Amino acid sequence: MEKVLHVRVADEKLADGDLEPYLTYRRELECDKTMFGWGPWLIVQNAESVLIGSVGFKGKPNRDGIVEIGYGVVPAYRGQGYGFEAVEALVNWAFSAGVRSIIAECQPHNVASVRILERLGMRRVGKQEGLLKWELKATA
Repeated sequence: MEKVLHVRVADEKLADGDLEPYLTYRRELECDKTMFGWGPWLIVQNAESVLIGSVGFKGKPNRDGIVEIGYGVVPAYRGQGYGFEAVEALVNWAFSAGVRSIIAECQPHNVASVRILERLGMRRVGKQEGLLKWELKATA
């Protein structure tokens, strides 16, 4: 990844990580150009030019305009606002693209993720299979 992106990779798990989601997304884009933006995005800390995580959607919005978001930041860069900044940017992008609602899930003990979702204004809508479910609706 470092050679392709011309950035340092912050964590061995990212450097040696599973590239399959990115390869799958590339194949999806080749078949369906409307998938652009609805897959994984990388989080790069610009000052150090280092890859620190990823954020993205789990596919295009459904018929009701609902899309699910997920994210992760490597441990060394957590608690510094990078996760929130990346998620907020993608949420704003999705709403500008006509999305009506964004959903997310996280483990109840993941205090950092809970805080990000709360700061975004998401509301907790339930719990399923041990995961907290969240939703943020577009404002009119």
